[in-house]
Amino acid sequence: MTITFIDQDTGNFVDLAIDEQGRLQVVVASGITLEGDINVDEVDISSLPGTSEADIAAIKAAVEILDNFISGSEGQVDVVSLGRTFEKDNDTGAGAISFNVTASGDRRLTSISLHFDTAPISSGILSITLNANVGAAYDTLLVSETMSGVSNFLFAPDYDLFLETNDAIDVAYDNSDGRTYGVQVTMEIV
Repeated sequence: MTITFIDQDTGNFVDLAIDEQGRLQVVVASGITLEGDINVDEVDISSLPGTSEADIAAIKAAVEILDNFISGSEGQVDVVSLGRTFEKDNDTGAGAISFNVTASGDRRLTSISLHFDTAPISSGILSITLNANVGAAYDTLLVSETMSGVSNFLFAPDYDLFLETNDAIDVAYDNSDGRTYGVQVTMEIV
């Protein structure tokens, strides 16, 4: 791992890295490298050949910052889990599709997929609707698609579509050809 610090006054950079043996390395813009156990109070950085005043200041600043990180007086890092959790609801059959998935908490709709064993011949309309828990005035048609000749369909919102508790996604298709279908609604728990 390497951390790069840039001196705002000089524009010089200092890289702090840990080598394969677990030792600290400090490299400044001019190519000077310090390795080993570095303690600001015990290293005479000015005795290194070719070290400029700017290099010395940059090295000391970087080592002090690193020392503060290690001692815990600066740079606290909160670890946050970035894992994502999804719910998938499925339905299958060979009759009319009337599939309803109700959010049991805050959710984000990620996708709806529909597969027919054989593409329908009739020109029925697939509709996917957000059925808002706050009332019909907020219900929104998300998709209206003619399914004639279509055996696979995927809807993935272009933008975040958040649902609250008791909002529902309704998937409907008359399936007058009686094709065997599988429909899946996937939501992320937020």
